Amino acid sequence: MSVAGELGRLRKAVGQTQAQLATAAGVSRMSVQRIEAGQIDPRLSTVLE
Repeated sequence: MSVAGELGRLRKAVGQTQAQLATAAGVSRMSVQRIEAGQIDPRLSTVLE
């Protein structure tokens, strides 16, 4: 599974919105949306947060 698909699946599994995940990771909601859509690849440090 891709990072994009896994991120979206895990986010939904813990009941977080894209905005909540973005705040926790220190990125914009638009970045989370683009990562989940497979439009951009996140840095490893962002994924690990």
